[in-house]
Amino acid sequence: MNLRMYLIGVISICTFTLMASKPEYEQGVVLVKFKAKSDVVARESVRTLLAAKMLKRYDVVGIEKWRLGKEVDALAAAEQLAALPGVQYAQPNYIHHTFRTPNDPRYRELWGMHNTDYDADIDAPAAWDIATGNNIIVAVVDSGVDYTHPDLKSNMWRNPDEIPANGIDDDHNGYVDDVYGIDACNGDTDPMDDKDHGSHCSGTIAGLGNNGVGIVGVCWSARIMACKFLDSDGSGSTADAIECIQYATRMGARVINASWGGGPYEKALFDAIGVANQAGILFCAAAGNEKSNNDDAPSYPASYNNDNILAVAATDEHDQLASFSCYGAYSVDLAAPGVSILSTVVGGGYKLFNGTSMATPHCSGAAALLLSINPKLSVTQLKAALMNSAVQKPALVGRCRTGARLNVFRAIQQVADPAIICPTGRKRSKGTRWKYKNSEWTWKYNDGTKSDRIIGKRVTPSLAPYLTDGWRIGIARVKDNIYYPFGPVYKLATRNNKSWSLEIKKNIKILYNAKSGALTCTIWTQLPPAWVVYVGSGNSSNSVVDVSGGPSATKYPVAEML
Repeated sequence: MNLRMYLIGVISICTFTLMASKPEYEQGVVLVKFKAKSDVVARESVRTLLAAKMLKRYDVVGIEKWRLGKEVDALAAAEQLAALPGVQYAQPNYIHHTFRTPNDPRYRELWGMHNTDYDADIDAPAAWDIATGNNIIVAVVDSGVDYTHPDLKSNMWRNPDEIPANGIDDDHNGYVDDVYGIDACNGDTDPMDDKDHGSHCSGTIAGLGNNGVGIVGVCWSARIMACKFLDSDGSGSTADAIECIQYATRMGARVINASWGGGPYEKALFDAIGVANQAGILFCAAAGNEKSNNDDAPSYPASYNNDNILAVAATDEHDQLASFSCYGAYSVDLAAPGVSILSTVVGGGYKLFNGTSMATPHCSGAAALLLSINPKLSVTQLKAALMNSAVQKPALVGRCRTGARLNVFRAIQQVADPAIICPTGRKRSKGTRWKYKNSEWTWKYNDGTKSDRIIGKRVTPSLAPYLTDGWRIGIARVKDNIYYPFGPVYKLATRNNKSWSLEIKKNIKILYNAKSGALTCTIWTQLPPAWVVYVGSGNSSNSVVDVSGGPSATKYPVAEML
């Protein structure tokens, strides 16, 4: 048995590489996990029996890496170990590789972000009108990252507790001078890319935006943590992959990009991804480039059933499933652009790559963008937002769970914090006034503080500081910091210079004064607990009322508007 994890994408012209019929593994090395109650002495006796030496222990997952005695076959030893009563499981140290596909002719630069010919993009510019990102950490577990690249260096994660080049493990995390991340492949802390693949993925995730240089990533501003486990040939072992996942988990990553895959099921790798899930990390994994159905022939790690895995197929510029892409009605979650994707490579350059490796970073960048505006999102909420907002495409129906392609604009609308909420809303901006008569109210803000009691029958907060064309207003129920609109959601419109008023619920009225530019919400009733009136950029209602022509305008589906 051996596991191949292929980086999904390639430079220049390459031959198509198929999985080896038998997974390859590192001879003389096994990965072992003992049961929690196993005796320490018993563990030592097992190692002695096999003349094995423990090379490393991955504490987060509880797995040990052993060097076996001479002429001891790793697969045979793993089978013997797995049969022992104190061993939970044992396996060879499988080898992983990049997914390779031929490079198609150049179509467009960054067509996956935005194009007008076929509208097969992820609507990134519309999302950027809402947010462009901040300091969310994305771990690129790959071939390394060129941290000197002009489009990447400003967005590299830097270990805040490590002093560069002083030869000391300043933060006591077991790594000396791990400034940008680690190189598990070579056993050091210099994760410089020597394959281009990891750098290419990083550019799509978080190429620096609005800097007048090269390309832009889905998330203009994020922090790329470089975790190298693949060598210059695109190969890497399970143990090194686990070490990188463990590092990302310990050091605060919120998203892991895994543009590699293939090979057999491995409990060790499954467990490592599971620990990342417990730490709140979304694991974006490439579906594979074997043109096959992952429901029938799984491609790991994308095919593991960990709740935090988002398995990604690739589409082309015509919104068709890419010719090389793996698929799966049950095992692949959604698709994203993955053909002729231009991004950063080693040495400050840019190249076109193809593959599900290239599709996956679009999702990782989108996840970082969503977290930048709502960092409280759980893995479940984040994954659901990306999947539920994807745009259904005929070519993808039956080929992935959603039958849809990533749309970051629709996704960001699902998680965007409302601009103001009444009566359980945000901190008031400067200049906001409150009018009241004959009733008692207490206002609670997002930071948890409460206002003084307000005596008055009517409360009228001015929404003018938040007035933005195209934003939505409505009634919503709040659960787990997510806002679920109830009833019609109204689209704000001010460009026609007409005043309007509308009653969104009995005794709750929204008014816009075109002359003064004031937008107010007048409330004559107390809302039930957990219910709010909100104004924000997002909505998930079944219908929207466009008030650009007044409150009597026709309702139409959200899908037509977004």
